[in-house]
Amino acid sequence: MEKLKKFLPLGVACICWGVMIYTFVPALGAYGGEDSFCHYLFARYSWKHPSLFLDHWGKPLFTLLASPFAQAGWQGMVFFNLICSAATSWIIYRIALILKLPLPWLVFPIVCFNPLFFVCAGSGLTEPLFALCWSCVVLAFLNKRYNMAAVLASTLPFLRSEGNLLILYLIPFFILEKKANKLPWLSVFTLIYMGIGYFAKSGNWAWIWNENPYVGAADIYGKGGFFDLFKNNREMFGVPESILLVVGLLGIGKMIYVNYNNQKDNIYYNNQVYLIWGLTLGSFLVYITAHSWFWYQGLYGSYGLVRVLGAVIPMVTLVVWVGISSIWVVLKRYPTIAAGIVMIPIGLVVYDPFFQYEFPFPLSTEQTGLKKAAQQYTIPDSITVFVQSASWHVYTETDPYDTLHARTLKDWGHIPAKSGDWVIWDQHFGPQESQIPLKRLKQDSSLIFLDSIGEKEYYLLRFQVK
Repeated sequence: MEKLKKFLPLGVACICWGVMIYTFVPALGAYGGEDSFCHYLFARYSWKHPSLFLDHWGKPLFTLLASPFAQAGWQGMVFFNLICSAATSWIIYRIALILKLPLPWLVFPIVCFNPLFFVCAGSGLTEPLFALCWSCVVLAFLNKRYNMAAVLASTLPFLRSEGNLLILYLIPFFILEKKANKLPWLSVFTLIYMGIGYFAKSGNWAWIWNENPYVGAADIYGKGGFFDLFKNNREMFGVPESILLVVGLLGIGKMIYVNYNNQKDNIYYNNQVYLIWGLTLGSFLVYITAHSWFWYQGLYGSYGLVRVLGAVIPMVTLVVWVGISSIWVVLKRYPTIAAGIVMIPIGLVVYDPFFQYEFPFPLSTEQTGLKKAAQQYTIPDSITVFVQSASWHVYTETDPYDTLHARTLKDWGHIPAKSGDWVIWDQHFGPQESQIPLKRLKQDSSLIFLDSIGEKEYYLLRFQVK
């Protein structure tokens, strides 16, 4: 029995990780759509175009770490994010052990099958790596390894822009722990990348700040309601985890009460309780509030997307686990009943992402059309293709950064085109990302209309330069 208890966490973890690999590695589509593919293309072609390692939109450190996996193709990229997600669940398990509540191994299904974290795991997005890094920061801090926590935190802005926000959030914790002398370590990777940029960008020390790709993005993405993200509870947690989240919050309230009254003989006593929930639940609340404000004000290219919360959602799954543990504590006198009541909601948690989404993850309507076009067309080596969608380059296996053969649709009309070049306009990226209405191309006397793919839901048109 003792051997079983010893290997139970690893066994449960391996089952969860195995299901994730089985679900996502064969998939051709991905959660996050074009953004997933864009990050893949950055990593895939960074070895050929080293300047991509310093591209802000691609996230420099993410591109660097993902690039070896991306050389194996799209499935390699997905496998990289699955590794990050699996490692994150293990770190969250290590944090759960610090809380010293029963059933810590249940963290694995709760984290891995959180509906938002699950679909992010099988994508090309930056959220899984960011989640791993922030989880490591929290664990290092709780273990009083302050130098490591600070250095790891310094990498966050080069994984996602919100890393700057969490670095600022972390500063008061160093001060409260009387470790203000560790604060300079929070700038380590900023200084490293500033130095690299100085030599790579002709002495531009400030490239990290003055090459912000999100300035003016509100003109494209717009703005919305402050509570839009909060209302997407179904997508973030699903029904089973939402119920357990409420129970978990009550459990945290019990922890705070027990610690306030210094009841050291109580199972909920933990002298790190304020620090733990400040770094975990607190970081999530700061993150979602900041993004809600950005979306409300139309700042920093926020599109009101729930998926950005995948970067910190593992922090909240700890609250869900506290909910399960609390139920067990109340019913532990009746172990058979307790086991049944605990395993039923866990089963529903595991099933929930499969209820919400179709797997293997399907192609979107746009991606289906672009894939059909890529399969139908044979691209001559002598031409340049003006196209905006990243999917096009994934399906045609072409290098979007080879400017002799590929240009964005945004470039049309701004750079010279030669006879025979193609202009690919599609219903989504043409008017939105490229800001080029179809009427403009139809009225352009230098273009010949060749053909189109699709109809009402999504359509794509191909033109050729005379």
